[in-house]
Amino acid sequence: MAALAAEIQTRIHTAVDAANLTHLTSDLLGAQLAGRIATWGTDNATTASPPLPPRCDVRCEELLQELRGLHNVVAFLATQRAVKAQREGVLYRLGEVLRHKKFGFRGAVAGWDARPVVDVRHWEGVAGLPSGAEQSFYHIFPDTADCIEAFGAPRESRYVAQENLERIETVDRLISSGPQLSQMFPLYSDEEGRFVPCPQLAYQYPNDYDEAAAESAEQAVGLIEILQTELRAGVGEARESIVPDLFRMLSRAERRSDAEVIEDTIWACWRFHPDPALTALLDTGTRLLDAGKPEEALGVFEDVLARDSSWVEAVNKRATALFYCGWYDRSLHDTMAVLEAEPRHFGALAGQGMCFMHQGDYAEAAGSFRKALELHPWRGTAVTNLQAALKATAADGGGNVNGAAE
Repeated sequence: MAALAAEIQTRIHTAVDAANLTHLTSDLLGAQLAGRIATWGTDNATTASPPLPPRCDVRCEELLQELRGLHNVVAFLATQRAVKAQREGVLYRLGEVLRHKKFGFRGAVAGWDARPVVDVRHWEGVAGLPSGAEQSFYHIFPDTADCIEAFGAPRESRYVAQENLERIETVDRLISSGPQLSQMFPLYSDEEGRFVPCPQLAYQYPNDYDEAAAESAEQAVGLIEILQTELRAGVGEARESIVPDLFRMLSRAERRSDAEVIEDTIWACWRFHPDPALTALLDTGTRLLDAGKPEEALGVFEDVLARDSSWVEAVNKRATALFYCGWYDRSLHDTMAVLEAEPRHFGALAGQGMCFMHQGDYAEAAGSFRKALELHPWRGTAVTNLQAALKATAADGGGNVNGAAE
Protein backbone atom coordinates (compact mmCIF):
# COMPACT_ATOMS: atom_id res chain seq x y z
CA MET A 1 0.00 0.00 0.00
CA ALA A 2 2.77 2.46 0.93
CA ALA A 3 4.71 1.48 -2.19
CA LEU A 4 1.61 2.05 -4.32
CA ALA A 5 0.99 5.53 -2.88
CA ALA A 6 4.67 6.33 -3.36
CA GLU A 7 4.46 5.18 -6.98
CA ILE A 8 1.56 7.55 -7.64
CA GLN A 9 3.59 10.40 -6.17
CA THR A 10 6.60 9.52 -8.30
CA ARG A 11 4.46 9.43 -11.44
CA ILE A 12 3.08 12.89 -10.68
CA HIS A 13 6.57 14.27 -10.08
CA THR A 14 7.88 12.70 -13.30
CA ALA A 15 4.96 13.98 -15.40
CA VAL A 16 5.25 17.54 -14.04
CA ASP A 17 9.00 17.52 -14.57
CA ALA A 18 8.70 16.12 -18.10
CA ALA A 19 6.27 18.89 -19.04
CA ASN A 20 8.74 21.46 -17.70
CA LEU A 21 6.10 22.87 -15.35
CA THR A 22 7.95 22.38 -12.07
CA HIS A 23 8.53 26.15 -11.88
CA LEU A 24 4.77 26.70 -11.82
CA THR A 25 3.83 24.42 -8.92
CA SER A 26 4.59 26.94 -6.17
CA ASP A 27 2.53 29.71 -7.80
CA LEU A 28 -0.39 27.41 -8.49
CA LEU A 29 -0.46 25.01 -5.53
CA GLY A 30 1.32 26.87 -2.75
CA ALA A 31 4.91 26.67 -1.56
CA GLN A 32 4.49 23.88 1.01
CA LEU A 33 2.69 21.45 -1.31
CA ALA A 34 4.95 22.34 -4.23
CA GLY A 35 7.97 21.62 -2.02
CA ARG A 36 6.66 18.18 -1.27
CA ILE A 37 6.03 17.43 -4.96
CA ALA A 38 9.60 18.50 -5.71
CA THR A 39 10.93 15.89 -3.28
CA TRP A 40 8.58 13.05 -4.21
CA GLY A 41 10.80 11.64 -6.93
CA THR A 42 13.92 11.45 -4.75
CA ASP A 43 12.03 10.48 -1.57
CA ASN A 44 10.28 7.60 -3.23
CA ALA A 45 13.38 6.35 -5.01
CA THR A 46 14.86 5.60 -1.61
CA THR A 47 11.82 4.69 0.44
CA ALA A 48 9.97 2.48 -2.01
CA SER A 49 12.86 0.15 -2.82
CA PRO A 50 13.52 -1.62 0.52
CA PRO A 51 11.03 -4.27 1.66
CA LEU A 52 8.15 -2.64 3.53
CA PRO A 53 7.82 -3.50 7.22
CA PRO A 54 4.79 -5.57 8.22
CA ARG A 55 3.33 -2.53 9.95
CA CYS A 56 3.54 0.47 7.60
CA ASP A 57 0.24 2.21 8.32
CA VAL A 58 2.00 5.37 9.54
CA ARG A 59 3.91 5.77 6.28
CA CYS A 60 0.74 5.04 4.31
CA GLU A 61 -1.17 7.69 6.22
CA GLU A 62 1.58 10.25 5.60
CA LEU A 63 1.52 9.54 1.87
CA LEU A 64 -2.27 9.62 1.76
CA GLN A 65 -2.23 12.95 3.63
CA GLU A 66 0.03 14.42 0.96
CA LEU A 67 -2.05 13.03 -1.90
CA ARG A 68 -5.22 14.20 -0.19
CA GLY A 69 -3.79 17.72 0.10
CA LEU A 70 -2.90 17.70 -3.59
CA HIS A 71 -6.32 16.37 -4.57
CA ASN A 72 -8.12 19.01 -2.49
CA VAL A 73 -6.14 21.86 -4.02
CA VAL A 74 -6.63 20.58 -7.56
CA ALA A 75 -10.35 19.99 -6.98
CA PHE A 76 -10.78 23.49 -5.50
CA LEU A 77 -9.00 25.18 -8.39
CA ALA A 78 -10.99 23.20 -10.97
CA THR A 79 -14.29 24.03 -9.24
CA GLN A 80 -13.39 27.71 -9.01
CA ARG A 81 -12.50 27.78 -12.69
CA ALA A 82 -15.88 26.31 -13.65
CA VAL A 83 -17.75 28.82 -11.47
CA LYS A 84 -15.74 31.89 -12.48
CA ALA A 85 -16.04 31.10 -16.19
CA GLN A 86 -19.61 32.40 -15.95
CA ARG A 87 -19.41 36.20 -16.05
CA GLU A 88 -23.06 37.11 -16.58
CA GLY A 89 -23.72 40.44 -14.85
CA VAL A 90 -20.06 40.90 -13.83
CA LEU A 91 -18.77 44.21 -15.21
CA TYR A 92 -15.19 44.36 -13.98
CA ARG A 93 -12.24 42.04 -14.41
CA LEU A 94 -9.39 40.73 -12.37
CA GLY A 95 -6.59 43.26 -11.89
CA GLU A 96 -8.61 46.37 -12.87
CA VAL A 97 -8.07 49.48 -10.74
CA LEU A 98 -11.41 50.89 -9.60
CA ARG A 99 -12.64 53.69 -7.33
CA HIS A 100 -15.25 53.42 -4.57
CA LYS A 101 -17.97 55.94 -5.42
CA LYS A 102 -18.84 56.71 -1.79
CA PHE A 103 -15.53 56.54 0.08
CA GLY A 104 -13.21 57.52 -2.75
CA PHE A 105 -10.46 54.95 -2.24
CA ARG A 106 -8.96 53.15 -5.19
CA GLY A 107 -8.17 49.46 -5.31
CA ALA A 108 -7.34 46.47 -7.50
CA VAL A 109 -9.87 43.72 -8.19
CA ALA A 110 -8.48 40.55 -6.59
CA GLY A 111 -11.57 38.44 -7.24
CA TRP A 112 -15.34 38.57 -7.64
CA ASP A 113 -18.54 36.69 -6.85
CA ALA A 114 -21.50 36.85 -9.21
CA ARG A 115 -23.61 37.05 -6.03
CA PRO A 116 -22.33 37.74 -2.50
CA VAL A 117 -21.15 34.72 -0.53
CA VAL A 118 -22.02 36.35 2.80
CA ASP A 119 -25.16 38.12 4.02
CA VAL A 120 -24.67 41.76 2.98
CA ARG A 121 -28.28 42.92 3.12
CA HIS A 122 -27.75 45.07 6.20
CA TRP A 123 -24.36 46.49 5.29
CA GLU A 124 -24.23 50.30 5.33
CA GLY A 125 -22.66 50.41 1.87
CA VAL A 126 -25.35 48.15 0.39
CA ALA A 127 -28.49 49.64 1.90
CA GLY A 128 -30.21 51.87 -0.61
CA LEU A 129 -28.44 50.53 -3.70
CA PRO A 130 -30.82 49.90 -6.62
CA SER A 131 -29.98 46.17 -6.77
CA GLY A 132 -29.34 45.69 -3.06
CA ALA A 133 -27.63 42.34 -2.48
CA GLU A 134 -28.67 41.00 -5.90
CA GLN A 135 -25.52 42.06 -7.73
CA SER A 136 -21.88 41.11 -8.16
CA PHE A 137 -19.42 41.76 -5.33
CA TYR A 138 -15.68 42.30 -5.62
CA HIS A 139 -12.68 41.52 -3.44
CA ILE A 140 -10.67 44.74 -3.55
CA PHE A 141 -7.10 45.39 -2.42
CA PRO A 142 -7.38 49.10 -1.52
CA ASP A 143 -4.66 51.72 -1.79
CA THR A 144 -3.06 52.25 1.61
CA ALA A 145 -2.82 56.06 1.38
CA ASP A 146 -6.44 56.33 0.21
CA CYS A 147 -7.63 54.22 3.16
CA ILE A 148 -5.71 56.30 5.66
CA GLU A 149 -7.39 59.39 4.21
CA ALA A 150 -10.86 57.79 4.10
CA PHE A 151 -10.84 55.70 7.29
CA GLY A 152 -7.89 56.93 9.32
CA ALA A 153 -6.02 53.62 8.99
CA PRO A 154 -4.95 51.10 6.32
CA ARG A 155 -7.29 48.30 5.25
CA GLU A 156 -6.11 44.91 3.96
CA SER A 157 -9.10 44.18 1.74
CA ARG A 158 -12.69 45.25 1.13
CA TYR A 159 -15.77 43.41 -0.19
CA VAL A 160 -17.58 45.92 -2.39
CA ALA A 161 -20.87 45.92 -4.31
CA GLN A 162 -20.60 46.48 -8.05
CA GLU A 163 -22.86 49.54 -7.92
CA ASN A 164 -20.41 51.19 -5.50
CA LEU A 165 -17.50 50.91 -7.94
CA GLU A 166 -16.45 52.82 -11.04
CA ARG A 167 -13.57 52.64 -13.49
CA ILE A 168 -10.76 55.20 -13.35
CA GLU A 169 -10.19 56.85 -16.70
CA THR A 170 -6.60 57.88 -15.98
CA VAL A 171 -4.40 56.13 -13.41
CA ASP A 172 -2.11 58.89 -12.18
CA ARG A 173 -0.07 56.58 -9.95
CA LEU A 174 0.08 52.92 -9.05
CA ILE A 175 -1.84 51.96 -5.98
CA SER A 176 0.11 50.61 -3.04
CA SER A 177 -1.49 47.95 -0.85
CA GLY A 178 -0.34 45.15 1.44
CA PRO A 179 1.99 42.27 0.50
CA GLN A 180 -0.86 40.22 -0.93
CA LEU A 181 -1.16 42.57 -3.89
CA SER A 182 2.37 41.90 -5.14
CA GLN A 183 2.03 38.18 -4.43
CA MET A 184 -1.20 37.79 -6.37
CA PHE A 185 -0.38 40.36 -9.07
CA PRO A 186 3.37 40.28 -9.76
CA LEU A 187 3.19 42.62 -12.76
CA TYR A 188 1.39 45.78 -13.84
CA SER A 189 0.56 46.36 -17.51
CA ASP A 190 0.82 50.04 -18.45
CA GLU A 191 -0.77 49.26 -21.81
CA GLU A 192 -3.81 47.62 -20.25
CA GLY A 193 -3.86 49.85 -17.17
CA ARG A 194 -4.36 46.86 -14.90
CA PHE A 195 -2.48 44.37 -12.77
CA VAL A 196 -1.50 41.00 -14.26
CA PRO A 197 -2.63 38.07 -12.09
CA CYS A 198 -0.39 35.21 -10.96
CA PRO A 199 -0.99 31.77 -12.55
CA GLN A 200 -3.32 30.59 -9.79
CA LEU A 201 -5.68 33.55 -10.22
CA ALA A 202 -5.43 33.44 -13.99
CA TYR A 203 -6.43 29.78 -13.89
CA GLN A 204 -9.40 30.38 -11.58
CA TYR A 205 -10.75 33.27 -13.69
CA PRO A 206 -10.40 31.94 -17.26
CA ASN A 207 -12.24 34.81 -18.97
CA ASP A 208 -10.70 37.65 -16.98
CA TYR A 209 -7.05 37.68 -17.94
CA ASP A 210 -5.56 39.50 -20.90
CA GLU A 211 -2.73 38.51 -23.22
CA ALA A 212 -0.09 39.30 -20.61
CA ALA A 213 -1.51 36.60 -18.33
CA ALA A 214 -2.68 34.16 -20.99
CA GLU A 215 0.57 32.20 -21.27
CA SER A 216 0.84 31.54 -17.53
CA ALA A 217 -2.84 30.61 -17.40
CA GLU A 218 -2.38 28.10 -20.23
CA GLN A 219 0.55 26.60 -18.37
CA ALA A 220 -1.60 26.38 -15.24
CA VAL A 221 -4.26 24.52 -17.22
CA GLY A 222 -1.60 22.11 -18.40
CA LEU A 223 -0.33 21.46 -14.89
CA ILE A 224 -3.81 20.89 -13.46
CA GLU A 225 -4.61 18.49 -16.31
CA ILE A 226 -1.44 16.53 -15.57
CA LEU A 227 -2.24 16.33 -11.87
CA GLN A 228 -5.85 15.30 -12.53
CA THR A 229 -4.76 12.66 -15.04
CA GLU A 230 -2.11 11.12 -12.79
CA LEU A 231 -4.34 11.14 -9.72
CA ARG A 232 -7.17 9.54 -11.67
CA ALA A 233 -4.85 6.98 -13.26
CA GLY A 234 -3.37 6.08 -9.89
CA VAL A 235 -6.77 5.57 -8.30
CA GLY A 236 -8.16 3.76 -11.34
CA GLU A 237 -5.35 1.25 -11.58
CA ALA A 238 -5.13 0.63 -7.86
CA ARG A 239 -8.66 0.80 -6.53
CA GLU A 240 -9.40 -2.93 -6.56
CA SER A 241 -6.17 -3.84 -4.79
CA ILE A 242 -5.98 -1.04 -2.22
CA VAL A 243 -9.55 -0.94 -0.87
CA PRO A 244 -9.07 -4.00 1.39
CA ASP A 245 -5.88 -2.44 2.81
CA LEU A 246 -7.70 0.86 3.33
CA PHE A 247 -10.44 -0.84 5.34
CA ARG A 248 -7.81 -2.61 7.43
CA MET A 249 -6.16 0.74 8.12
CA LEU A 250 -9.54 2.33 8.87
CA SER A 251 -10.32 -0.29 11.51
CA ARG A 252 -6.95 0.40 13.18
CA ALA A 253 -6.91 4.20 12.92
CA GLU A 254 -6.00 5.77 16.26
CA ARG A 255 -6.96 9.34 15.39
CA ARG A 256 -10.00 10.85 13.74
CA SER A 257 -7.81 12.84 11.35
CA ASP A 258 -6.18 9.63 10.11
CA ALA A 259 -9.59 7.97 9.69
CA GLU A 260 -10.85 10.93 7.66
CA VAL A 261 -7.91 10.71 5.24
CA ILE A 262 -8.45 6.97 4.78
CA GLU A 263 -12.21 7.48 4.36
CA ASP A 264 -11.61 10.12 1.68
CA THR A 265 -9.38 7.70 -0.20
CA ILE A 266 -12.02 4.97 -0.06
CA TRP A 267 -14.63 7.39 -1.41
CA ALA A 268 -12.21 8.37 -4.20
CA CYS A 269 -11.94 4.71 -5.19
CA TRP A 270 -15.71 4.28 -5.16
CA ARG A 271 -16.27 7.47 -7.15
CA PHE A 272 -13.78 6.54 -9.86
CA HIS A 273 -15.11 5.72 -13.31
CA PRO A 274 -13.00 5.02 -16.42
CA ASP A 275 -15.03 7.62 -18.31
CA PRO A 276 -14.07 11.08 -16.96
CA ALA A 277 -17.31 12.53 -18.36
CA LEU A 278 -19.39 10.24 -16.15
CA THR A 279 -17.27 11.11 -13.12
CA ALA A 280 -17.85 14.80 -13.83
CA LEU A 281 -21.60 14.19 -14.19
CA LEU A 282 -21.69 12.35 -10.86
CA ASP A 283 -19.86 15.28 -9.25
CA THR A 284 -22.47 17.65 -10.71
CA GLY A 285 -25.27 15.64 -9.10
CA THR A 286 -23.39 15.56 -5.80
CA ARG A 287 -23.06 19.35 -5.82
CA LEU A 288 -26.81 19.63 -6.41
CA LEU A 289 -27.40 17.35 -3.41
CA ASP A 290 -25.10 19.50 -1.28
CA ALA A 291 -27.02 22.58 -2.44
CA GLY A 292 -30.30 21.06 -1.17
CA LYS A 293 -31.69 20.21 -4.64
CA PRO A 294 -32.35 16.45 -4.45
CA GLU A 295 -34.91 16.39 -7.28
CA GLU A 296 -32.44 17.95 -9.72
CA ALA A 297 -29.67 15.69 -8.43
CA LEU A 298 -31.88 12.65 -8.95
CA GLY A 299 -32.29 13.51 -12.62
CA VAL A 300 -28.51 13.75 -13.02
CA PHE A 301 -27.93 10.38 -11.33
CA GLU A 302 -30.58 8.81 -13.56
CA ASP A 303 -28.67 10.13 -16.57
CA VAL A 304 -25.45 8.62 -15.24
CA LEU A 305 -27.06 5.22 -14.66
CA ALA A 306 -28.65 5.29 -18.10
CA ARG A 307 -25.12 5.33 -19.46
CA ASP A 308 -23.69 2.79 -17.00
CA SER A 309 -26.19 0.95 -14.82
CA SER A 310 -23.42 -1.10 -13.16
CA TRP A 311 -21.67 1.82 -11.45
CA VAL A 312 -22.28 1.12 -7.77
CA GLU A 313 -21.50 4.61 -6.52
CA ALA A 314 -24.02 6.14 -8.91
CA VAL A 315 -26.66 3.83 -7.44
CA ASN A 316 -25.62 4.93 -3.96
CA LYS A 317 -25.93 8.59 -4.89
CA ARG A 318 -29.36 7.95 -6.39
CA ALA A 319 -30.36 6.28 -3.12
CA THR A 320 -29.32 9.43 -1.24
CA ALA A 321 -31.29 11.67 -3.60
CA LEU A 322 -34.36 9.44 -3.26
CA PHE A 323 -34.05 9.60 0.53
CA TYR A 324 -34.01 13.39 0.56
CA CYS A 325 -36.97 13.41 -1.83
CA GLY A 326 -38.87 11.36 0.76
CA TRP A 327 -39.11 8.18 -1.32
CA TYR A 328 -37.81 5.83 1.36
CA ASP A 329 -38.91 2.53 -0.21
CA ARG A 330 -37.07 3.28 -3.45
CA SER A 331 -34.05 4.55 -1.56
CA LEU A 332 -33.96 1.39 0.55
CA HIS A 333 -34.10 -0.73 -2.60
CA ASP A 334 -31.07 1.09 -3.98
CA THR A 335 -29.06 0.77 -0.75
CA MET A 336 -29.64 -2.97 -0.79
CA ALA A 337 -28.39 -3.13 -4.39
CA VAL A 338 -25.27 -1.21 -3.37
CA LEU A 339 -24.60 -3.51 -0.42
CA GLU A 340 -25.06 -6.59 -2.54
CA ALA A 341 -22.28 -5.32 -4.83
CA GLU A 342 -20.11 -3.75 -2.08
CA PRO A 343 -20.94 -5.10 1.41
CA ARG A 344 -18.38 -2.75 3.01
CA HIS A 345 -20.14 0.41 1.83
CA PHE A 346 -20.58 2.22 5.15
CA GLY A 347 -22.35 5.11 3.41
CA ALA A 348 -25.02 2.80 2.01
CA LEU A 349 -25.40 1.13 5.43
CA ALA A 350 -25.94 4.56 7.00
CA GLY A 351 -28.50 5.43 4.33
CA GLN A 352 -30.23 2.09 4.78
CA GLY A 353 -30.46 2.74 8.50
CA MET A 354 -32.07 6.13 7.91
CA CYS A 355 -34.65 4.59 5.58
CA PHE A 356 -35.54 2.05 8.27
CA MET A 357 -35.81 4.89 10.80
CA HIS A 358 -38.32 6.77 8.67
CA GLN A 359 -40.30 3.57 8.14
CA GLY A 360 -40.46 3.02 11.91
CA ASP A 361 -38.31 -0.16 11.81
CA TYR A 362 -35.90 0.96 14.53
CA ALA A 363 -34.41 -2.47 15.30
CA GLU A 364 -33.39 -2.91 11.65
CA ALA A 365 -32.04 0.64 11.65
CA ALA A 366 -29.89 -0.10 14.68
CA GLY A 367 -28.51 -3.16 12.93
CA SER A 368 -27.49 -1.14 9.88
CA PHE A 369 -25.80 1.54 11.99
CA ARG A 370 -23.91 -1.13 13.96
CA LYS A 371 -22.58 -2.66 10.74
CA ALA A 372 -21.49 0.78 9.53
CA LEU A 373 -19.57 1.33 12.78
CA GLU A 374 -17.91 -2.06 12.57
CA LEU A 375 -16.48 -1.00 9.22
CA HIS A 376 -15.80 2.62 10.20
CA PRO A 377 -15.44 3.04 14.00
CA TRP A 378 -14.83 6.79 13.69
CA ARG A 379 -18.08 7.55 11.87
CA GLY A 380 -19.73 10.09 14.15
CA THR A 381 -23.11 10.27 12.40
CA ALA A 382 -23.48 6.50 12.69
CA VAL A 383 -22.92 6.73 16.46
CA THR A 384 -25.54 9.46 16.81
CA ASN A 385 -28.05 7.63 14.64
CA LEU A 386 -27.46 4.32 16.43
CA GLN A 387 -28.20 5.99 19.75
CA ALA A 388 -31.42 7.45 18.31
CA ALA A 389 -32.47 4.05 16.92
CA LEU A 390 -31.80 2.29 20.24
CA LYS A 391 -33.73 4.95 22.11
CA ALA A 392 -36.70 4.62 19.73
CA THR A 393 -36.57 0.82 19.99
CA ALA A 394 -36.63 1.01 23.78
CA ALA A 395 -39.65 3.28 23.57
CA ASP A 396 -41.40 0.52 21.63
CA GLY A 397 -41.59 2.24 18.25
CA GLY A 398 -41.88 5.91 19.19
CA GLY A 399 -42.09 8.56 16.46
CA ASN A 400 -39.60 8.72 13.62
CA VAL A 401 -36.22 10.26 14.36
CA ASN A 402 -34.54 12.44 11.76
CA GLY A 403 -30.90 12.03 10.80
CA ALA A 404 -28.51 12.22 7.90
CA ALA A 405 -28.14 9.92 4.92
CA GLU A 406 -25.21 9.81 2.55
